[in-house]
Amino acid sequence: MGKKWKVFVSEPVDYKGTTHRWLEEQGCEVILGRPIWQYPGWTYTDEELISSCGDIDGVMGASRERYSRRFMESVPKLVVISKYGRGIEKIDIEAATERGILVANTPDTHVDSVAEHAMALILGLAKRLSFAAEYARRGGWRDQNVETIELSGKTIGMIGMGKVGGALVNRLRCWNMRFLAYDPYVLEKDFEEMGVMSVTLEELLKESDIVSLHVVATDETRKMIGEGQLRVMKKSSFLINTARGEVIDEKALMRALQEGWIAGAGLDVTDPEPPQPDNPLFKMDNVIITPHIAGWSSEGVIRFLNKAARNLLKALKGDLPESLVNPEAVPKWRERIQRIERE
Repeated sequence: MGKKWKVFVSEPVDYKGTTHRWLEEQGCEVILGRPIWQYPGWTYTDEELISSCGDIDGVMGASRERYSRRFMESVPKLVVISKYGRGIEKIDIEAATERGILVANTPDTHVDSVAEHAMALILGLAKRLSFAAEYARRGGWRDQNVETIELSGKTIGMIGMGKVGGALVNRLRCWNMRFLAYDPYVLEKDFEEMGVMSVTLEELLKESDIVSLHVVATDETRKMIGEGQLRVMKKSSFLINTARGEVIDEKALMRALQEGWIAGAGLDVTDPEPPQPDNPLFKMDNVIITPHIAGWSSEGVIRFLNKAARNLLKALKGDLPESLVNPEAVPKWRERIQRIERE
């Protein structure tokens, strides 16, 4: 019996292939693109994506590729784009909605992993783990060069109090810390329930010993941390970013670190990604950079793969997926499904 749907996995991350086999068992012909671990040597052009997806019913992938209006207009049978993770900034949501293409993501599958990674960056900076390990390898030992700080009694400011921000707060409660947050989309009563004080962005930057970013990349948040904001922060403070590199003005951050406006930075994301090997940030012993792995735990990968595959299959079957990004597309999507089935 032939397969019912054709699916293009643009950025395969399923090392064992179990999710792909499951999709095949459900009636999908699975076509694999270039593995995500080959990034950043290339990305698909519009032409390559269109060529790969000519008669595809659904696409599943991560955050590397751009799904443009031209792409969507050139793939006539496409009914769903199922995204690993939360970020949808590289998908033209307006074009998808106009054409009745559902976009779904997996925003909750990485919460624990990202919160733990943010905590690791905080501890890494406070205890100077990266520098101290290298210092010991070079023959250095305990002296004034490896003085550390305690987290107890410090103030942490959360920019963005979604699920990851909340999960990080919960993990830090036993550390005797004070919690501030800035998020204009969270109600005051919700801040109170979380035991977090709602403040303005400027108040947060002025008062926090640690500033941790937990926002998505939008026109509103891109470069929201620039020279003006960095100059407001304490000279002893740390900046943590496990969100998106675009929310920080990286040139301003370099200057802030070089001139001592702040004490250090822990970055799991950069702009652009990956940073060039000669990026000055790599040479600073008060900076920790990790390769966008905050949500990349083995448990988290399994969760987002499974959810993305379920979202994909639901949309192909005519059912609404979880974590639907563009519910406005549903009426045209239903028409699209019916038209494709008649053809």
